[in-house]
Amino acid sequence: MVKISSLIVLAVATLAAAESAKGAQHKAGRKRICRPKGGHKPTLPIFPTGIAKAVVPKKDLATPTPAPVPVPAPQAPKPAPPARPSPAPPARQPAPKPAPPATPKPAPPAAPKPAPAPASGFDADCLAIHNRLRAVEGKKALTYTPALQASAQAWANQLASRSRGGSMDLDHSGSGENLYASSGSPKCSDAVQMWYDEKPLFPPNGRIVTDGNFEEYGHFTQVIWGTTTKLGCAIAKSAAPVRSFVVCHYDPPGNIIGQRVP
Repeated sequence: MVKISSLIVLAVATLAAAESAKGAQHKAGRKRICRPKGGHKPTLPIFPTGIAKAVVPKKDLATPTPAPVPVPAPQAPKPAPPARPSPAPPARQPAPKPAPPATPKPAPPAAPKPAPAPASGFDADCLAIHNRLRAVEGKKALTYTPALQASAQAWANQLASRSRGGSMDLDHSGSGENLYASSGSPKCSDAVQMWYDEKPLFPPNGRIVTDGNFEEYGHFTQVIWGTTTKLGCAIAKSAAPVRSFVVCHYDPPGNIIGQRVP
């Protein structure tokens, strides 16, 4: 209300000042009236009479009080999430004990390598004829060994050294042995074939016996004896007159008394 009254007073004062200014101008105009020739009365300018219009105050309108904007109530701060307990560090495990050093196992003894078969000569001839005749009888082949060859050579040398005046005495050194003596220079196959040729003299029942004619077929049975696996042969010559002695040793020995030929 005070503001509106002040505005009205100000407006009235402004209008009054304007009217005063117009009145002053009107007086000044009168003094500058120019009289035209001819004696006519000058025409006076007509100034509108200023009428102060009363400013009718507008009907006081209550300024609507703006509705209060609802202010959201401050939210309570969210409770902080509970702190997760830090996991306890894992318990230190005791260091594993070092394994005891492995005791190296002793290497198994290497199997003895079989002696290579003789490539040629007297020894090769002996092995070939034996295995060929044994195959005829269905027996396994023999292996030629240096040990048996050495023992056969020693006994052949012994027989040759005993020969006097061309004698050919054949004495055995032990079991598992075949002997042969001849003048000249026989091949091993000559001796072995002669031993095998005793086959017709072997008894029909096939048993080894000490009586009868064992010495007539015993060379044959030793050549084909089934459990014998190794062989070694040698030859030696005597002084003049020359006599040749052939000796073959077998292992395991054959000609077991009372047994059939395996």
